[in-house]
Amino acid sequence: MGDAMLATNPWQSNQELVKGIFDCEGKEYTHEKALQEIAHFLLQWPGTQTANAPLKDRHSRFIQVIGGYPSINGRFPLDWPLHPESIRALRLSLYLDTIAGSNDTSLRSRILDRDLEYRRDIKIAKSDDEKEELLIAANHECVADLLRGLRLHVGDCKNNTQTLSISEEHFLISLHSLDAQHLVRFWPWEKLATELDTRSRYPTKPAFTKPEGPHIGKLVDKYGKGSDQVLIAKEHLAEWKNFEKFNIQVDKLGSLSEVRFEYKLIQTWMYKHWLKCWFDQSDSKGIDSIGQRLLRGLSTVCELAMSRIRQDIISRYGLGAIIVDGGGRISFTVPSEEVRDAKDTIQTAFEKMFLLRIGSGQRLPFLEHDIRQALTCHLPIGKRQKDSKGEPLTPHFLKDGDRPNGNDYQHHLGANFVRQCMPPRRIYQFNKDQENPIPEIDHVSPTECKFCNCDDDIEWPNVAKRMKNHEYQICMMHRLLFFIGTNQRIRDSILRLPQTQMGYNIGAQGKSDSENLRRVHSIATLDGNSFGIFFQQDRQANNDLHEFDIVRRRSFRFNVKWYQSLHDGFESTTRFGADRVAAWVCAGDDIVLAQYSSKSSDAPMLRFLSKLSESLEQDDEIQQQVTFAGGLAIRRKPTTTCRAEGCQNPLSEPTHYSEMISCNDPECTTKSKPSGGLRTAVQESIDNEKIAKHLWKTNIQTLGKVEYIEEDGVIKQFDDTLASSISDIWLGQKIPSSLIVKEPDERNPMESKSNPRKIIIKGIEEIQDYDIYIRQLDGDNHILANCQEQEHLATETEVE
Repeated sequence: MGDAMLATNPWQSNQELVKGIFDCEGKEYTHEKALQEIAHFLLQWPGTQTANAPLKDRHSRFIQVIGGYPSINGRFPLDWPLHPESIRALRLSLYLDTIAGSNDTSLRSRILDRDLEYRRDIKIAKSDDEKEELLIAANHECVADLLRGLRLHVGDCKNNTQTLSISEEHFLISLHSLDAQHLVRFWPWEKLATELDTRSRYPTKPAFTKPEGPHIGKLVDKYGKGSDQVLIAKEHLAEWKNFEKFNIQVDKLGSLSEVRFEYKLIQTWMYKHWLKCWFDQSDSKGIDSIGQRLLRGLSTVCELAMSRIRQDIISRYGLGAIIVDGGGRISFTVPSEEVRDAKDTIQTAFEKMFLLRIGSGQRLPFLEHDIRQALTCHLPIGKRQKDSKGEPLTPHFLKDGDRPNGNDYQHHLGANFVRQCMPPRRIYQFNKDQENPIPEIDHVSPTECKFCNCDDDIEWPNVAKRMKNHEYQICMMHRLLFFIGTNQRIRDSILRLPQTQMGYNIGAQGKSDSENLRRVHSIATLDGNSFGIFFQQDRQANNDLHEFDIVRRRSFRFNVKWYQSLHDGFESTTRFGADRVAAWVCAGDDIVLAQYSSKSSDAPMLRFLSKLSESLEQDDEIQQQVTFAGGLAIRRKPTTTCRAEGCQNPLSEPTHYSEMISCNDPECTTKSKPSGGLRTAVQESIDNEKIAKHLWKTNIQTLGKVEYIEEDGVIKQFDDTLASSISDIWLGQKIPSSLIVKEPDERNPMESKSNPRKIIIKGIEEIQDYDIYIRQLDGDNHILANCQEQEHLATETEVE
């Protein structure tokens, strides 16, 4: 076996990638292993068996597996990246992106590009027969490229003379079956008998003159057919033909534009409104469970919108069109004349995120149950004669039992609901030479929701039961978040089985112990350090298509490495039992973790953080070290008595986390921060994470590695007066390291100085001001009546 052919490093284009892609069992990937994994995902695809599906669907499924986007229980891997099957799919595609598909890109990119070429060609095909032939040709070439590329990777350069291996046969059977007609028409016999052309996929104009046929003939006459001069001339001719073929493809494709969808101000959206009521309550009111369900629900609905958009992009434009996917953003390329249609497509997919069907006819099985459950509980099911739009329910409909219909979904979960309730966002054509548009959000209409208005009579211990009663005054969004968060908690808890016995007793004692074991012990809030700077490195591209490919590969490879490291962290905690550390929020590099246990030890959480850091350190393909900063907070019992020496009087009841608690004794001047309870632990972890970010940046500046904290050429401002504490935890062996701030103390970083943010609130009039948005989320809904007085803010506020 010869030297393996590795793809170029998209971060450092003059280097090859390093070896060492491993499967979920820790074994290094092989040619056979990759084909087995591809067959696995084709065979387990939900719905019609892959081999029975039409060729168009078989080809689409094959491309999605190659690209790392197979369907796993109705979801894409990036919809639920911590699912073990998602990590399995991403690792497979990472392996294919590590293998050379040519001398300037990967096997994965080669296949995705060929599929994009087919999608362009089929748009101008004149007949169904022509479309079918184009599809067969594209599938033959993509499948053959995979098999030939894998063979070349292991040094088998004379692959055209060999018979198919058993793993290759297994893969082809899972894709096309052994039906006689399928064998003849769809197995790529002729393509497999030729060698893979590994010349540049994105060539530049050759620096030498194109040799013509007569010139080569003269060289043959003068030096002989096998001479070096003739061989060089033929190689030069081949490079010119490759360049000319590329130009034909570029002309056919036309100019490309990048269309983006991205969220903005997600944390503000979460904590300033939908979780505001929970954060404003005292820990003594028994509200722990509700908050974590809402938090999980918020994370899941954000991913839901991204999932619907992914579905439409893949269906309409092809998987290869996706450039960046993750961290609240997805961008893709389309022909410039299709930009408006592409933006409309994304807007429609976003606005129909909660509906059971979207324009392409695809369903949403993984949240269908949750959405229907929430809507059913929101409506007076069984007591109505009309639906939500006032249309009579037919006797035939009522005979089968009253249930939500299409009008109910449209009225309560349709476009208006989504535009008001989801985070600020923008959908636009990206141009690196122009400013990005201002994020938009619709004015949030006032409701009678007890959570939105932070009513005093919520009765938190009974909320879970009352959520199922339509008469309980809760808005559709809060009810939806509750049910989605509750069901997501159940789904997440079964992902990883324990390595050791958890020790549950049986009988009444077991029931009591189980409740304590599922009590939250601690909270960690994590954020990746300066991730954006990794993608701003010089791309050293040959042309625009090459640059798109570099960005596409960087985004995908970074996603896989990040989620693989998180997966490794979760797997390392199974020695302590199942679901001992769970992700409440997993939105790119914004992570909120909870450790479950009644015991005092934080060993599972610290084990997770250590393993995460260790896994990130093992990556050598990016020039900078990938690290994170985080805050860890232990959940404690709420403080009820004064801690001053000689004083045991009760403390006053805080109305907000930031309010200082006073002693009820007027002669005692002791004041302290509130402590205890889950809500306080979440807030403390957020505060500690902010301290960690400032300390990490100070350390980076001290080390002289200012490139880590630059953004668009400007060094970010931060509080460099904070000093490290003995309880701060630096993780990892490499420099720089990740940092965890663990213990609450008096450190309080100054707010980072930044330009005022600008945001469009669509209501009675369009208001462009972030401060008004914050006031609105705080419940100041009368602001639109005074929008005329606020118009001057739009001109004084600087663009974000």
